This record gives sequence, structure tokens and C-alpha cells, in this order.
Amino acid sequence: MLMNVTPVAILIYRRAELVRGLIDRLRMSRPKKIWIIADGPKKEGENDLCSAARQEAENGITWKCEVTKVYADKNLGLKDRVETGLDELFAHESSAIILEEDCHPSEDFIPFCQ
Repeated sequence: MLMNVTPVAILIYRRAELVRGLIDRLRMSRPKKIWIIADGPKKEGENDLCSAARQEAENGITWKCEVTKVYADKNLGLKDRVETGLDELFAHESSAIILEEDCHPSEDFIPFCQ
């Protein structure tokens, strides 16, 4: 069985510390392909929070990995962001492991999903 070939999609919003924890967990299995699907800010005060979460994801992926970013400029809301983000993902991929920013899987989760 080939390891770490199933793409991993991470759904993020504005909680950089949770994104950091998720990326730390993914670092253990080093997936070969990651999709970062991010919603945009609801109001002006959230711009920095959304940017920080995106930076945590982008900067935290330090291993050799294909990264695809699907970022919303404005807030689409949970339902629409998940739907549109996954539509984009599955227009290019036949399968994926999908995690939200507050899901921090154990080290054997990604290999189990393979």
C-alpha cells in the first residue's frame, strides 16, 4: 500500500493556534498533497485573524508537499464555504481526508485512512 498519497484537505477559518496544532499533527505523517480551504473574514476586525490562520497553515508545511490554496475573499459561512471548497477539491481529486482546524488526529489516523 502506498502511504500518504490520499490528499488531505484542511478547512480553516480564523483560529491560528488550532491550525498550528493541526499542522503539527499532519507533520507526523507528511501527506504528499494538502488542500487548504479557508473562509474569509465576516467583518473588518477578522482580517488579521483569517490571515494569521492561513499563514500558520502555509508556513507550517515544511516537508515536500503539493499545496493547493482555496481561499475565500469574504465570508461565505460554514455551509457554503465547506460546499464550495469541497466542490473545488473533488473537481480535481477522487478522494480526500478532510479535517477541520480543530481536528487534531492521532499519529496513526492518516495511515489508517490510507
